[in-house]
Amino acid sequence: MMGKSPSKNAAGRNRASGAPETSLPTQASPPALCPSGRTRDLDALLEVMGGAREFIYASVMEYFPTTRFRHPTRYWPVLDTALRAAAIGRHVRVRLLVSCWLNTDPSMFPYLRSLQALRSPAANVSVDVVRTCSLAGPGSSLPVPDTPSLLPKKVFIVPVGNHSNIPFSRVNHSKFMVTEKTAYIGTSNWSEDYFSSTSGVGLVVTQRASGTQPGVTTVQKQLRQLFERDWSSPYAVGLDGQAQGQDCVWQG
Repeated sequence: MMGKSPSKNAAGRNRASGAPETSLPTQASPPALCPSGRTRDLDALLEVMGGAREFIYASVMEYFPTTRFRHPTRYWPVLDTALRAAAIGRHVRVRLLVSCWLNTDPSMFPYLRSLQALRSPAANVSVDVVRTCSLAGPGSSLPVPDTPSLLPKKVFIVPVGNHSNIPFSRVNHSKFMVTEKTAYIGTSNWSEDYFSSTSGVGLVVTQRASGTQPGVTTVQKQLRQLFERDWSSPYAVGLDGQAQGQDCVWQG
């Protein structure tokens, strides 16, 4: 069962403070860093995906169903398969917001297109992929086509402006996922190496809104609002859109 790490006192503290009752287990990767009783980061992520019945919204810097640092490259479909199973098997709405900048490996985009190709309104399958990129500067144009018959597929673009001298900064480093039930916040990009051979942690948050004070919002709702803000922002561009005047390897 997910979340065996010590957190049994969290609910009592929250009741005293008026905050929502919270389950807050932490996970770790690689498996060698997980002591007895602690859930592996990948297992927790898969469990959150598997529990979704309405939607899965994920914002990640990279998405590869492969290894990234091993040669030769090895296919690793674990997360990709879980998203496909949710979309096809349970008709969960899947939205993936992926970062794009000058250091993005363009070999990522065929994998995103493959995932996006699952979309089938007739079969009630909803999969949207969006890229987030870096604007060249103020006044840059980001056309986002909105064809009624197509759901948007986008990447996210962080404005660069005059900050190009700061390495690895002008890109969206988000690594979170939210469903109608649970929020997941992690440190790992979505490829095999981050879960099998590099150090990372994940936090699974489940809050119950009943009995909360007025104005208190659950983490799940806050992350959903954050995702929807970025998804609808001018910095999010569809895979079928044109990347004009942007610091992004994708050109549509």
